[in-house]
Amino acid sequence: MNFLFEDEVEITTSEDTWHILSVDDEPSIHQVTELVLSGFSFENKKIKLSTADSASSAIEFLKKNSDVALVLLDIVMERDNAGFDVANYLRQDVNNHTTRIIIRTGQPGSFPEAEVIRKFDIDGFAEKTDLTTDKLQTIVYSALRSYRDIATITQCKLRLESLLSSMSKLYTSKSISQLQTTLKTEIKKLTFSVNNIYLIKCSPDGNLETIFADKDLDESLSSKIQESALQKTTIIKDEISISYHDLDNGYSLHLCLEPNTSLCDISKKISSSLAEAVYIIYNSITK
Repeated sequence: MNFLFEDEVEITTSEDTWHILSVDDEPSIHQVTELVLSGFSFENKKIKLSTADSASSAIEFLKKNSDVALVLLDIVMERDNAGFDVANYLRQDVNNHTTRIIIRTGQPGSFPEAEVIRKFDIDGFAEKTDLTTDKLQTIVYSALRSYRDIATITQCKLRLESLLSSMSKLYTSKSISQLQTTLKTEIKKLTFSVNNIYLIKCSPDGNLETIFADKDLDESLSSKIQESALQKTTIIKDEISISYHDLDNGYSLHLCLEPNTSLCDISKKISSSLAEAVYIIYNSITK
């Protein structure tokens, strides 16, 4: 194997990492894994490597750490098929189909690979004796890419479910004050945290009327709302979301959100959906 050993290897442990769990009863396998992945990165994120020397300890670790992206899993440990306990825990006991699993075995052919792949949603098999640096890094890269895609889809699904739930609660609002309270409560459950929420009505000549607000409008925000009204368009940027909706007699309604972190693409879409709901509810309450 083309491994070059060094005395000390530093693994990045910041939050901006991919968390990998190496499960094997051979300490040398963990050492090799640590060395190979010490300089590895995927999408500008390095590796946080944790280890377990048995299936039982791996399961206990997974119970306490939900951020594991990939498990590099030996099968023959405290029992000949102990590794399958880990796969069974993830896929069946806790219904985790996001964390990827790669089986590293020193005994290829001792179990039906096709059956194992179907049952446990395995990303692949690797023989320890044939696992060079390049091969391990390629396997990890592929598995992390799969994890990223599955996690994104799963998160979108959860966010959509949360949005639908929030929408249902918003539509029960019977007054402006109730709308404000419900909106502030529900937005905390979604994908972004907001410092300030404003609902503003703009007249045809650009005068702004505050329906509700977390604080007074400053000159900069007032100018942006007037720009939205003048151009009859929604303004959504990383640092702010200002919706635009027509009202009667040339007036317009604007839901303004000031997040405390940059809005991602999904958060921008959610803010648009919230603004549409607020517009409908406002019209229902005021007419």
